[in-house]
Amino acid sequence: MSLAPFPILLILAAGVAGAGTQAPAGDPEGNAAARCERAAQAGDWESAVTECEAARAAFPESFGIHYFLGFAYEARESWSRAADAFAAFLEAVGETGEAENRFG
Repeated sequence: MSLAPFPILLILAAGVAGAGTQAPAGDPEGNAAARCERAAQAGDWESAVTECEAARAAFPESFGIHYFLGFAYEARESWSRAADAFAAFLEAVGETGEAENRFG
């Protein structure tokens, strides 16, 4: 499953790719967040779940991680987990004050 079926979310993806995935304190090189994003963008949903869950544990306030995790769970048809991840994405975006800048 690719991101193509989600045209509106693709527009948002342009604004969040890499957003909120700066290196967390416990991961100075940002490896967990970067692996999460790469796996999701490649459509490797099994790896994306693994990598994004690890990144989320290290850096739970990152809205980008929640965003990619939502797509990964959606691809696996784990609807409640996808909904939770997207809800966490929206909550985290709102808390950053960047929502209006990124999404109008």
